Amino acid sequence: MTADELDSIRSRIDALSDLNRHLEIIELARRGLAIAPEDGWLLGQLALSLSSSSDPRAAREVAERAVAAAPQDPWVHRVAAIVLLEAGKSKQARTHAERAAAIAPYDAYSHVVLAAAHHACGSVTKAAAAADEAIRLAPMSPAGFVERSRQALGSRRWSDAEQWARKALEIDATNSAALNNLAVARQQQGKHTEALDLFARAATAEPGDEIAAANARQAAGNLGGVALGGFACYLVLRVVILSFRGSPIAGIAVLVVLGVTLLVVNHVRFERNVTELPPHLQAFARDQRRIRWRDPSTWLGRNRRQRVGRAAVVVAIVAVLAFAWTEADDEPGGSSPPTTLDADYVDCLVRAEPGVICEELLGP
Repeated sequence: MTADELDSIRSRIDALSDLNRHLEIIELARRGLAIAPEDGWLLGQLALSLSSSSDPRAAREVAERAVAAAPQDPWVHRVAAIVLLEAGKSKQARTHAERAAAIAPYDAYSHVVLAAAHHACGSVTKAAAAADEAIRLAPMSPAGFVERSRQALGSRRWSDAEQWARKALEIDATNSAALNNLAVARQQQGKHTEALDLFARAATAEPGDEIAAANARQAAGNLGGVALGGFACYLVLRVVILSFRGSPIAGIAVLVVLGVTLLVVNHVRFERNVTELPPHLQAFARDQRRIRWRDPSTWLGRNRRQRVGRAAVVVAIVAVLAFAWTEADDEPGGSSPPTTLDADYVDCLVRAEPGVICEELLGP
């Protein structure tokens, strides 16, 4: 009965993995591991789902258990490499990817993961060679072409990325990663409407693809047409200038007024650009923009680097305002009125009697 239950859990995880339903996979994998705690496949599935659910530390720990349970399984090493890449541990990921390729040299996907690990480590030539080997081993699989497209995007070679993505789509027209890569390449070439359409197709092809969904929200937000980064830098600059001039309240007022103006202009331009889209994209763009505004990652950042950077900017602005406020209080004409000199103190200074400390005549 236990073996039948374990087989049922495996088959259900297989079905759910195609739908990217990671929370359900985590629950099922843990149930299966209660029966077979050293099952490398279950541990690998649990590690992948934990990584996709933004729990990289737990995912790494489970991946290490999977490798210890099945050290000669190339799939387990690939899982460990993928989890480590997601966690930013590129050198450790490359070690497992090289092990997977050594155990299964004729497995194309092992070379795809190895290419991704090489690229993350900055070895561009080795990354391209590994992806080409994957294409040679499986010319009818889109995985190698998608990886080559991803590498081209990382090197900002938009035309090359487009060509590789289109080759992948010739094999599988619904491949969400290829659609996403092609959309990014076309967006960087200024083809925003086509990019939004491709992002919509990627989101439809694989609803659980978080990368495609995030890029679709970003593309919809960009229809506002305002250079948000440049405008934000201008706002910060104005606050700093006004604050150091001893007017922190004026700096905050400028920040609020210009920030509201930015939002209004962005909304007006978004609505104008949306009306120029094909009808099937108008509702999609509005939905994605609405999701983007409600998504905390839009404000806090999509990854740890963005979150730390934005937090540092906020801390810097607060520190500047606090320092300017203190300086404004200390300056004549600030919030503290100048002290009125005592008549006895003035008379003492005028007579300048030796041995007398005039400052003692001043009250507290």
